[in-house]
Amino acid sequence: MEQLLTLKIFKILCESNEYITSQALADKLMISSRSVKTYMGQVKRICEEKQCELLCVRGKGYFINEVAEKKLSIGSMIIYEEKEEPSKDEKLYFLLYLLMVKQSELYISDLEVYFHISRSSIKPIIEAAKAWLNVYHIDLLVSRKNGLKIYYGEKRLRLAIAHLIAESMNAADDQCPLDLTQILKAYTDRIPFDDVKQFITQIVKQYDLFISKYDRNFLRIFILVAIVRISESHFVTMTENKLKLINTAEMKPYLNYMNTLAEDLFKITLPQDERIYLFVLLLSVATTNHEHVDKFTVPLLKMPESCIDEVTHCLKQHFALNESSLNEFKNDYNSLIMREAIYNVRDNNPTRDDYYALSHLNFYVIKEVAKEILAVSMNYYKITYTNRFIHNLTYIIDYCIEKNKVSLRTVVIHDCNSFEYKTLFSILLKKIPCISILKIIPYQVEGNDDLHDYDLILTTVPMQTTSDHLLTISKLPREKELAFINGRILEIYERENFKRIVKDFKKYTGKPFNFES
Repeated sequence: MEQLLTLKIFKILCESNEYITSQALADKLMISSRSVKTYMGQVKRICEEKQCELLCVRGKGYFINEVAEKKLSIGSMIIYEEKEEPSKDEKLYFLLYLLMVKQSELYISDLEVYFHISRSSIKPIIEAAKAWLNVYHIDLLVSRKNGLKIYYGEKRLRLAIAHLIAESMNAADDQCPLDLTQILKAYTDRIPFDDVKQFITQIVKQYDLFISKYDRNFLRIFILVAIVRISESHFVTMTENKLKLINTAEMKPYLNYMNTLAEDLFKITLPQDERIYLFVLLLSVATTNHEHVDKFTVPLLKMPESCIDEVTHCLKQHFALNESSLNEFKNDYNSLIMREAIYNVRDNNPTRDDYYALSHLNFYVIKEVAKEILAVSMNYYKITYTNRFIHNLTYIIDYCIEKNKVSLRTVVIHDCNSFEYKTLFSILLKKIPCISILKIIPYQVEGNDDLHDYDLILTTVPMQTTSDHLLTISKLPREKELAFINGRILEIYERENFKRIVKDFKKYTGKPFNFES
């Protein structure tokens, strides 16, 4: 930005045959006259490089003292791109970069220069920065004496910087005058990104963890920031209780390995608190694979029994779930609480409630139960209502419900000969999921067994019935017919399991259960 404005001033002076005041230059460039004066030192250096003389006369302004032909020739050599006005987000990210990464003295007058805008236009950017920082409990204060200054805890700052980098990487545009890639570059110039990737890969392998692609990508950025901050002697501190909980004989091999790896890759020694902090952070995003991490996460994830009992009771009130699903829910819920309340791992995955609702019949019911569980959780943890938390909790509950779904109890009525019967039976087993064939009976004109005990009736013979659980199928169904039948069966499957698992649909909708609605 500074270089671009400097070149613009130089070019204007080259194209002028008379003195230009700083105010006239400011008006042309839409910046303050003070800003113009700050750039004149750089303009003077360009003049020296081009072997031309920059004159400054009080009351008259600035003038390049060369013959017109030479001035125009020199000016034509200065090529700069007229770039688009940066977006609001780009200005916001750059201001956050100056505040959190550069952490240098910063005044509103500096922002006038950086953004090439008036003082009045800067106020909305500052307010947006305050709101963004507030999410991480970082305060931004503005005063005439001290300028813009942030007040933060080290954990909060690291998390905020990591998310700033992640967001700016998506927003960066080569055509934008604000080069947002420098936000990441400020850290990768210190610590190679590949070394951070290796650090995570080695730990995942050593600890036998599973971390999703999304979480792994964010961890790379977060640990990069953490390592650079540690190398600059900015440290986090852990509470005494948490130190006692984690710094045990069983945990020390894991903590020591992490430190050894940091010494090899980054040439730094991790203080005890940093080892524990980074170790727990890794676990907080690796708990989806309980089989791998239970051996050392159980003591870390221990919630008050009263909280577990309340949350489980809330869930059992609304859904008929087996003990295995309830236990898995507790593990996932622990993980979510640890991410959200304890370690402040912010999930930036966009919520797709619209898509999710269309594809899941029970979405709205689950979401309402998730809100009830959140209300219970708030009695034990410092959690605020966020769509992100509700969204993730809804997914956890839905997973438990999916595990409790059972195949449709199915009877097949047919008029096939022995050869047709074998082919049809084979197709049903291979091509139609969600069914469990309990009985196969030949069609009888006089009537059949009582069919009320079955969830689904498949028949090769059209039958007179009002049941929407009966579907007619060919003796040798083709792919198009199978696709249609599968669609109908899936509707019945979702409906029957929904009625079986959800105890009180009316409570959330105000009306009796109706699948079609």
